[in-house]
Amino acid sequence: MTPRPRRTGPVSQRIVKNLRAMRRARRISTLALSEMITDAGYPVSGQILRNQELGRVGHVSIDFVLAVCQALDVALIDLTSEFLCQQCHSFPPVGFTCNECGTVGSTS
Repeated sequence: MTPRPRRTGPVSQRIVKNLRAMRRARRISTLALSEMITDAGYPVSGQILRNQELGRVGHVSIDFVLAVCQALDVALIDLTSEFLCQQCHSFPPVGFTCNECGTVGSTS
C-alpha cells in the first residue's frame, strides 16, 4: 500500500512561502533560522524547515508560527497575508524562478 501524499492547507502554504521569502530576503540559512525559532521557544531543526519549504510538511502549528514571528520580529499578519516580493511581485516570468522569494513562474 502506497502512502497518501500529504496535502498542505492554503494558509499553511502561504505561511511557509512567506517565511521562506523573508528568510531569503534577510539572507538567513535554514539552520540559523531554526536556531532563532528554537531560542524563541519552539524547538525546530533546520531539516524540518527545509522539509516545510519543500512542501513535505502538511501543516504548521500556531505555536510554530508565533515563534517565527518572535524570531523574525514580524507581525502575524505579515506571515499570513499574501506576500508580494519586492523583486518579482510574486509573479516571475513563465519558466523562471525568482531568486529573492523562490516563486516559480507558471502559466496558470
